[in-house]
Amino acid sequence: MQENSSAGRSSVVSRSLRQTRSRITNGTALLPTADLRSPWARVMRDVYRAVIQHCGSDDVVSELERMAARRIGALEAELVFMEDKFATLRAAGGEPDAGSLDLYSRLSNTHRRHCESVGWQRRPRDVTPSLGQYLSARAVHEPAGEPNAAGPGPTSSDAGNRTGEASAVDLDGTQ
Repeated sequence: MQENSSAGRSSVVSRSLRQTRSRITNGTALLPTADLRSPWARVMRDVYRAVIQHCGSDDVVSELERMAARRIGALEAELVFMEDKFATLRAAGGEPDAGSLDLYSRLSNTHRRHCESVGWQRRPRDVTPSLGQYLSARAVHEPAGEPNAAGPGPTSSDAGNRTGEASAVDLDGTQ
């Protein structure tokens, strides 16, 4: 029997889309064909990872921020290699041509605009544990049957007195 509900179709479509995403967009590859051991690719990857951390970490970054991080990484890698070429030329007594300097200027301006889009201020990662994580950690540090560090809780005899001393006034108002 074939299911005709929209819920059934949407789950099949979403499962199908997940399976057909490219390695680039699903996050398993940074570049489609480049050798990631090359100096250029290593610079790009390092900058990409740094930008992702700057934006708050892998699990909170939006897809648009991830795309901007890729562009920032690629532009930074290219700018670094252009700077290296300029330094090598200068060390040999030459100077870069006007076209290379113009390209460098335009790339660095594009790089700056991409950096501005993700923001100059670092967004700290939220390290606050969830309630479940907190309770699990607390259970590990307080084995069953042992009182906690704050001391014993109120008993029926001290009627809510947290100091553990006898209460001066009984509940009925007599001393």
